[in-house]
Amino acid sequence: MSKSLIWLNAVAALLLPLGCQAGAPLSEDVPSSNAGAPFAEYGRSSNAEKMSLNGEWKFRTDPEDVGLGEKWQAGQSAKSWDTIRVPSAFNIAKKELWNYEGVAWYQRTLKLSKRHLANGNRVYLRFLGASLRKKVWVNGDLVGEDISPYSPFEFDATQACVAGDNVIVLRTDTRRIDKSVPDRKWNGWWNYGGPYRDVYAEIRPAAFIKYLWMDTDLDEGWTFRVHAELEMSSEQQPQPQSVEFLLKDSKGAVVWKKRAGAHKGLVKVEDSLEDVDPWAPGSPTLYTLTARLGDHAFTINTAFRDIETRGARIYLNGKPIKLYGMNYHEDHEKYGNAIPVDVMKKDLDAIREIGATFLRTGHYTSHPYLFDYCDRNGILVWTEIPAWKTSRKTLASDSAWKTYIAPQLKAMVREYRQHPCVAFWSVGNEFGSNRKEGANYVKRAVEYVKSLDDTRLLTFASDKRLKDKAAQYVDVIGWNEYYGWYYGTINDLGGVLDQGHAKWPDKPILISEFGAGGPYNRPTGGGDAVKGKQYTLEYQCRLIETHLKQIYAPERDFVVGGALWCFNDFADPHRHGKGHPKDWYQINTKGVVTRDRKRKPAFETIKQFYLSEQKQKD
Repeated sequence: MSKSLIWLNAVAALLLPLGCQAGAPLSEDVPSSNAGAPFAEYGRSSNAEKMSLNGEWKFRTDPEDVGLGEKWQAGQSAKSWDTIRVPSAFNIAKKELWNYEGVAWYQRTLKLSKRHLANGNRVYLRFLGASLRKKVWVNGDLVGEDISPYSPFEFDATQACVAGDNVIVLRTDTRRIDKSVPDRKWNGWWNYGGPYRDVYAEIRPAAFIKYLWMDTDLDEGWTFRVHAELEMSSEQQPQPQSVEFLLKDSKGAVVWKKRAGAHKGLVKVEDSLEDVDPWAPGSPTLYTLTARLGDHAFTINTAFRDIETRGARIYLNGKPIKLYGMNYHEDHEKYGNAIPVDVMKKDLDAIREIGATFLRTGHYTSHPYLFDYCDRNGILVWTEIPAWKTSRKTLASDSAWKTYIAPQLKAMVREYRQHPCVAFWSVGNEFGSNRKEGANYVKRAVEYVKSLDDTRLLTFASDKRLKDKAAQYVDVIGWNEYYGWYYGTINDLGGVLDQGHAKWPDKPILISEFGAGGPYNRPTGGGDAVKGKQYTLEYQCRLIETHLKQIYAPERDFVVGGALWCFNDFADPHRHGKGHPKDWYQINTKGVVTRDRKRKPAFETIKQFYLSEQKQKD
């Protein structure tokens, strides 16, 4: 197809809303709501009773941070408080709070019966995401605090609960602080506040399965290791416990079962299977694994999937693989980062339509629904903690490591390791990896994550490229590059990639970011330019096309793929000045769709390239 025809088709795409173009069959529909289905914890389920805490909460800000001193956590009358819907980003729900960074308080009641608290039952409060630092009280008693802004977290509130009405108080704090992750330098995406994902209570028995996952390896055949983490009340802990496991294939037939005893609350069983249908893009075969401890049953979707590096290539299930990728930021003009699941599904359907087989989740762990979607639809995922441009002092700080970094790395692995789509754990993005503090941090973080899970590939996104001192510690080198936008020309990338391969010949290189700004109202100009800051849709397409050809050049097998930055425009506080269009103040325009999901010509440009490349390889 000629370039002129490609351009005309791409411009025509501007007139189509998301979801109107033909593509591969899309996934099954999901319920439409502002929060998604409250109990479909996306690839995992249990028979424990659950009660949604989505809906209306009492709400007030605390700009002077006086709430703790005035005992707001005690759950006194909140009649004078405002109301807000949960989940939501308060910056969107309350327009006057768009720029607010600080403390906010939430309150609501949970009604429990005597039955809920009988027989040693335990009451857990589970949040799928809330920013940034959180504390939760029930009836005035602190039941827990958490520092992971993007991973799910939960607290055992049993001791604080009574039969009848229980007052839940949530305090969130979005103030940036030093020596944390993210730290005070963080300024790369909007600092949305509040519980922006589902919240619910779960009534669990005295002994229950807390986490369940399966690791798989391909050698001569398929081996697998099933893990269950148990939680038992103190009076039951001395008693021996056993767990029954049941593995079913995609047709529901039982292919393996086993009963095993627990040791210190952990159960691990290793075995092997023949005639396995492995998971891969194009054939995402899922199995279901159920673990039963007494009356408690816990089920996850899982798969047989093996990923490794051999020299400068990535192998999936024993075969070399090329990745066709996209970055995805959880941001929407109407919802902020509290994107409803039905809206997120449309985003992910469009990413599949482009031909993406690989997705990088912003600079943080995304909504659990995204991982479940990628499991079901065969998209490999890179996910990371929000160590974005983190300062050298923070990276070198033992207190920051113990308080903020290691807990977030652990939470990332704990919450998402069940998903076969997860192929890459990333320890951060664009920090000083050309300095000793950054290199030492990568070494420490990689070793720590591998001690938790050695079945995935470890990486981080470097903007230091040839000057990087941490590449030696990762399995796959991730490069963020913007030749022809922030520096150099659009034709420079290929030569730099060749130099990178010469420097690290046994490491695969993955382009974790590339792209250019494209304001929706600037269609033409810069079509023949080779240097950056041509804020037009035409130049955005030209840069993308040029970079794709260099990334996927046949002679560069050591480049295992790329991920465009990014799917959607997003709110970005430091996008202003230095040539940035004034009418797009505080908006990063590098998306192939706008914040309200209008398609740009770049959508068609990358779609045609990805689908053509994959067709040639079939």
